[in-house]
Amino acid sequence: MSARIDLSSGGGFSNWKQMCRIGRTKPAIIDHYMSGTEWTEFCDDIDEALEPLNRASKYSTIAFFVAFVSAIISMIFFAITIFSKQKDLMPSFDGTSFDDNFGSFDDDFGPPRGIFYGFGIIFVTVIISVAFTCNTGYKWQKSSEDIEEICAETSERQPRLSFHVRFERYYTFHGDEAKSHVNQYIEVLINQQGMHTELEPVAPYAPASSPYVVAASSPYVVAAIPDDTVQQRLKELEEVKHLLTEIEYSDKRTEILTDL
Repeated sequence: MSARIDLSSGGGFSNWKQMCRIGRTKPAIIDHYMSGTEWTEFCDDIDEALEPLNRASKYSTIAFFVAFVSAIISMIFFAITIFSKQKDLMPSFDGTSFDDNFGSFDDDFGPPRGIFYGFGIIFVTVIISVAFTCNTGYKWQKSSEDIEEICAETSERQPRLSFHVRFERYYTFHGDEAKSHVNQYIEVLINQQGMHTELEPVAPYAPASSPYVVAASSPYVVAAIPDDTVQQRLKELEEVKHLLTEIEYSDKRTEILTDL
């Protein structure tokens, strides 16, 4: 028998506090083997092991959001700069002649400095976002190892229960594209020693109508004869004498006479 304990996960921009947590509902099947206090301590240890992962996930989400906003602002700033420079480069007419200042500066046709600032900001924010994402992956692996250690320690304290970390992979299909998601949970195995009774093997017996049990090695070997008087046993042996060989008859007769 086994029980499943899910590790719920959530999060995102709407609620950072709803992160990875262990399901606090105690399975009824293990209620007889684990007290409420032990269950609470186990859940607290698991949540404590998941806390670094939750913190790293929150920081990674913030970094991604900042990188996205920075990219949008930089693109807007870049567009405004280009539009403003193009407007300044347009020739102006004063009567019948062009503006004397048009094209007089060497940087009139060069790239605006704001472009470099914008790309620099985007580059830095993307690097920071990638660093936080890698840190989240490391924290996830570290939390999994800590949970396995907690499960092993709890199993040692619970002789009838065994805790194990399991993984499930889910697939979602959108047209020709398939995406996978790995779900982590804890499986509790229950050791049911002494919960079943084994039946002792029963030796076969001969029907009541036949006082003899014939062995499989020889169709005429008498395995047992009712324990009556010696005279009756000898009489019955004489009745089946024609079914036995001389050696079998002699051995059986000697056995009966030995019982005197």
